[in-house]
Amino acid sequence: MQPAEGVIEKFGGQCALARLIGKHQSTVQHWANSGSIPAKWQSRLLQLAREQDIELSTADLVGDSVHHHIVHFYNDDSFLADQVARFLATAFETGNTAIIVATKTHRDKVATCLKQRGFDVAAAERQGRYVALDAAKTLAKFMGEEQPDRARFMAVLQPIIERGTRAARREQSRVFIFGEMVALLWREGKRRAAVELEQLWNELSQVCNFSLLCGYPLSAFGRKKDQQRFMDICAQHVNVIPAESYSALSNDSERHRTVARLQQRAQAMETQIQLGEEHVRLMESVAGVGRWEMDLDDNSISLSPAAQRMLGVDSASIVLEELLHRICSQQDRKALLQAVKRARTERKQFDLEIRVKRGSQPRVLRTYGRTMFNAGNPLLLGVVRESTG
Repeated sequence: MQPAEGVIEKFGGQCALARLIGKHQSTVQHWANSGSIPAKWQSRLLQLAREQDIELSTADLVGDSVHHHIVHFYNDDSFLADQVARFLATAFETGNTAIIVATKTHRDKVATCLKQRGFDVAAAERQGRYVALDAAKTLAKFMGEEQPDRARFMAVLQPIIERGTRAARREQSRVFIFGEMVALLWREGKRRAAVELEQLWNELSQVCNFSLLCGYPLSAFGRKKDQQRFMDICAQHVNVIPAESYSALSNDSERHRTVARLQQRAQAMETQIQLGEEHVRLMESVAGVGRWEMDLDDNSISLSPAAQRMLGVDSASIVLEELLHRICSQQDRKALLQAVKRARTERKQFDLEIRVKRGSQPRVLRTYGRTMFNAGNPLLLGVVRESTG
């Protein structure tokens, strides 16, 4: 049975799945005829499966039972380099080809680790059995403005893997790849593009025989809003390997104790967060201010309840364009945009008045902002209050 047929069957057939995704049956029928689920639909089907209590995994979607797509989260670069070297060493030991698509720092560290393990990296490169590529330069070859271009991705990566397959010293060859292009996209704030690139790797696995290890620094997921995208990243992989603080534990008993401790810590932190939010709301009420926070990577703005009331919006999260739409004066909109630009490029704080649409009369608000950093991610933190001027 082809991968698409099995997935469609899990959802109750072509008609049932078409109704669920809001598409005509011919769309699902095309998937069945082609034998594969398009990459852009894979994450959506995984989400729908969770909502419908349907057992569906990335392995079901890609259909290759021997394809290994692994994600490794890490805290320390040296630990990552050692783990990647262990992974790529398997290629050398089995007569296969190893490919690394990474930053120069990580390429150099992995090469050093491989040499320490007794492998002749230079000879393997000459034979085409070790290929080292720069992650940023490779990414630039197929990235559009906001998302990866599928056709260009296939045109760039498929020939590289096929050459690696031909260079292997065995008939049933498999290429071992470590890649962190997805991590670069995540660091640049292009989180949706990172998930889409993971999906394209899964699609490529249907025509090329390879095992892929992806690496993400755990510090990149330091915000609460990253939780869903983090789960989307995990969903694209057959295996998820936790950071070294967990992976290094020697037995199940230690791991179970660690999980229990982390659960207790998470519960305690959640309680503290709730208490902290109550304290902040009380101070907001007394001071007559509201809080806002802008992610300078994607211009999304989180608003406290008090800030929502002052700005006249009914959502805790908006984008900058929505806020600008609520500002009455073109001059005020321009001033806010300039203030955000300065905060992004020069890390400066600002203090300005804006007039917003709220009720029958515009309201004058005063807002203050200042750039901060959370795990390396730039954030613009601010407060807003009714202006007496």
